[in-house]
Amino acid sequence: MVHAARALGLGVMLGCMVESGLGIAAGCAVAPLCDHVDLDGNLLLARDPAPGPSFVDGVQVASGEPGLGCG
Repeated sequence: MVHAARALGLGVMLGCMVESGLGIAAGCAVAPLCDHVDLDGNLLLARDPAPGPSFVDGVQVASGEPGLGCG
């Protein structure tokens, strides 16, 4: 979808709703392809059932673990 948008001269934004770190981790994998990224839905959870990314200095940082890094 990003490549199709670029071919049409469009910008790309990636966002989320309230979701676990699993969804955020998947977003982190494609975030470098996007112009604007808003991936903070897991921060609204009292208990994240699948934590993965860490929130460091205002940025979601993907885990260094294999796959999406969610346990």
